[in-house]
Amino acid sequence: MTMDVTKVVASFVFIGTVGLVIFLPKVSQYFLQKYRLRNFKGPRGLPILGNVLQFGRDSVEFTKFIRLNAVTFRENGSFLVYFGLYPVVVVYNAVDMEKILRNIKHDGKGYFYKTCVSPWLGNGLLLSEGSKWATRRKLLTPSFHFSILKKFLTVFNEQAQCLTEKISQLADKSSVNFPPLISLCSLDIMSETIMGLRLAAQEGGSSEYVEAVHRMSTIIVERARKPWCWNNFIFCRTQLGKAHEKYLRILHNTTKQGRNPSQSE
Repeated sequence: MTMDVTKVVASFVFIGTVGLVIFLPKVSQYFLQKYRLRNFKGPRGLPILGNVLQFGRDSVEFTKFIRLNAVTFRENGSFLVYFGLYPVVVVYNAVDMEKILRNIKHDGKGYFYKTCVSPWLGNGLLLSEGSKWATRRKLLTPSFHFSILKKFLTVFNEQAQCLTEKISQLADKSSVNFPPLISLCSLDIMSETIMGLRLAAQEGGSSEYVEAVHRMSTIIVERARKPWCWNNFIFCRTQLGKAHEKYLRILHNTTKQGRNPSQSE
C-alpha cells in the first residue's frame, strides 16, 4: 500500500516537473512582454487566458470583436489583445504603420505566421525575412515588368470578362455579395499565370481545390483564435487539425500538378 502511494506521489511530482519545464518559460515570457507593452491600451482580459473568451464562437464574431476595438481605441491608432499568453498589437494608424514597414528590423513574422500559415505557404516571399526576403524580392521584381505582364493580358481579360458576365446575371437581385466572386476571379488568374493551371473556378470547375482554399483560410482563422491550437502536438489531435491535414494535402498536390503538367495528363 505504501509502495503504491509512493508511486502515485512520484508520478505527480514527475508530471508537475515536466509541466514547469514546459510552461514556466512561457509564463515568465508572458509577464516580461506584459511589462514591455504596458503603455498599450486594449480590452481587459483574464490572466493567462487573455481575451480568448471574448473572441466569440466563430470567425465572424472574432472579426466583429477586432472591429469593435478598432473603433473603441480609434484615437490610439492601435490596441493590444492577448491570444492566451501571446500578445498581439493591432496597428491601423498610417503613421505607425509607416514606421514599422520602413524598418527592416521589424520584417520578421510572428509566432502565429510561422506556426499556422507556413504549413500551407511555406517559407517563401510572404513569410521569409532579413537577407533571404531581400534576395527573393530582388529576384521577383523583374517579373512585374510591363513587357512580361503584357503576356498575361489574355488571361486577365478572359477572367475579367467571366466575372462581368457573372455579375450581370445578378443585376436583378436586391443585394449581391461581391467578395466571393472577386476571390474566384483572382484565384483563376493567379493559378493560370503563376502555376500554369487552368482551374475555371468561376465556372464551377476544380471544386475540390476551391473548397480547399476556402476551408484552409477558415481553419487558419479558427486556429488563430484558439491559442491552445497553436501547439502542433495538440492541434494535430483535434478535428480542426485533421481537417487541416486533409485540405493541405489537396492544396499541395494541386500545386505539384501545376509544376509538373505531365503528371496531370
